[in-house]
Amino acid sequence: MRPRQSFSGAVCAIALISLLPYEATAQTPPSTAAGACTFVGQLLGPSDFGVAAGLPLADTSAVLLPDGRVRMYMFAQGVGIVTAVSVGTDGASFIPEAGARLPDGSGMPRAVAMQGGGWRLFYISGDGIRSAVSTDGLNFTVEDEFRITAEAAGFTGSTAGGATSGATLTQLADGRYRMYFSDLPRPDDTPGGHWIKSAISTDQLTWVVEEGVRLGAGAPVLTDSAEHPFALANPDGSVTLYYGKFTGPGSATTEGLYESTSTDGLTFNTETYDVFFGNDPDALRLADGSLVVYYGLFDPAIGGTINMARCPDPGPSSTPTPTPTPTAGSGSRVTQILPGASLSSASGQYSVFYQSDGNFVLYDVLAGTALWATHTGGTVPGQAVVQSDGNFVIYDATGAALWAAGTHGNPGAYLLLHDDGNFVIYNASAEPIWSRLTGSLLP
Repeated sequence: MRPRQSFSGAVCAIALISLLPYEATAQTPPSTAAGACTFVGQLLGPSDFGVAAGLPLADTSAVLLPDGRVRMYMFAQGVGIVTAVSVGTDGASFIPEAGARLPDGSGMPRAVAMQGGGWRLFYISGDGIRSAVSTDGLNFTVEDEFRITAEAAGFTGSTAGGATSGATLTQLADGRYRMYFSDLPRPDDTPGGHWIKSAISTDQLTWVVEEGVRLGAGAPVLTDSAEHPFALANPDGSVTLYYGKFTGPGSATTEGLYESTSTDGLTFNTETYDVFFGNDPDALRLADGSLVVYYGLFDPAIGGTINMARCPDPGPSSTPTPTPTPTAGSGSRVTQILPGASLSSASGQYSVFYQSDGNFVLYDVLAGTALWATHTGGTVPGQAVVQSDGNFVIYDATGAALWAAGTHGNPGAYLLLHDDGNFVIYNASAEPIWSRLTGSLLP
């Protein structure tokens, strides 16, 4: 086990350079006509976390909570990794949460849902990427060793950044995970010369760096500088990378946030400019299915700020979530639940939610606890559907069946969530044929 090191100064410099590509002037979003996204506004700044003006609040990572709200993880200079929770499900207004998730010296967080429940937080420490785990998303335990070091990534001794950063994960169809990451700009470096690589793991702990470069010098197609990626999994199995592209003063390249989609996750052929002269992007599909991008900007008078844009979804158009049909005396009965959608009991105390990580979970909303799940997390969600034969099945984005209730032979079946927290499948005659309390067919 390597001893934990303190790199507060290094993290500060890294955060500043990630927000300030080459000069300490206020970054003003250009006209929204210049790119694909629409600027919403500034959400959070240093003062929200007790950080002095002019210092960084940066490196946002956003996750969708069971009730549809958004929790955001960020680096706050002199404090560590902090969080805020959105007031509503639109993810546009946040309330800071007390305390720090990890102490100062930890930077560039990326939170991912773990299969079976809980959260893993990847972050930078020194020249590498480490991780910590939590059951509630607030109290984290640091895991042993580095996930990826600069040496393993091939970043040491380079003319660009000499450390790894920006860990972001997707899950492959075979169950393995792919991490994308970049090198880190150093405070004295001129802009440009950065690249994004990838690694493979079966357990999110041990990673093997893949050959080649995904974006940047040495990549098959897109060879301009690229840094601080975020990977968004799409329903058709493709992957969209959001990243910062800064090539320096005098360059003909429009600088700012870009996106590029790959069908195999390895070769990225075209890119789209997403308007904002910011960095450190994180994209999230909200509970209503709309896509937002959170990112950082810097104003010397304020410091680092977290901002929001609404962007076109790079994934194929999906079928709108059907409007539930009311059922007297209980909640609503449905036959399909799409990713990001939920089914609630009549009182609203209980909700089954098809999460963005692929897990299908029943929550006691008032208590804030999970009561039951299909344990299909860590996958790219497709649909949760009662088929024409009555079988309730969870499919991933590739069409593979991950979980089934075994209720086939009951055409016309539907789902219903009761006010006692019981999630039940009924046949066309309104007779219960499956219950989450028994996990099997009912007599």
